[in-house]
Amino acid sequence: MDYFYQMAQQSGSGTPQVERNEFQVVQIRSAADAALKFAFRAIPVRILGINESQPTNMVEVSGREYCDGPGSCPCGLTAPNRKASTVWYGCNESNAQWALNLQGTDLSAATASKSFSDVVQATGRGIGNTAAHEIAHQFLENSFSCAMNDDLSKTGVYDGGNAKDPSMYTGLGPGRQPLHWSTNTGLCLFNKILWNTVRQ
Repeated sequence: MDYFYQMAQQSGSGTPQVERNEFQVVQIRSAADAALKFAFRAIPVRILGINESQPTNMVEVSGREYCDGPGSCPCGLTAPNRKASTVWYGCNESNAQWALNLQGTDLSAATASKSFSDVVQATGRGIGNTAAHEIAHQFLENSFSCAMNDDLSKTGVYDGGNAKDPSMYTGLGPGRQPLHWSTNTGLCLFNKILWNTVRQ
């Protein structure tokens, strides 16, 4: 997969794409792993990397974008009754810039800047948090009773489903509260993973 940077808010003829260097790719992956592990810290699951073991649930990160209609390009998707999901790098990279209010700042010539580093970290965090959301879909499917119905008005929670929610990229929701599962969704996940049942 190609890791790149391009200013999210394009004007005129657009801005150049800048390929991420190896160190930045490692930072993105590390931030994604850390965010995913944080999301499931209270639930007994193991987060594995590629080729570590045979996973029961999987998330693939793709460099492309997927749009299911005009202006509708989700950052992640889980097909019904599947134990595998896709998370799109490009969507997370773009929304990370909006979350940091850097969408109109061309950082292609400032790759050593703090702002560029912040976008790197936020992109990885977005990928990990989106992966957490999609894994919850794998376990709970779209169970309305467990609040995995992608209520776009909910912010600061993994189960909200709004790819433009800044907390998915900063890790902090309203009142600077850390990103978390809504109470009902968290209990459903814990019960499903521990006892393979959705208990209320």
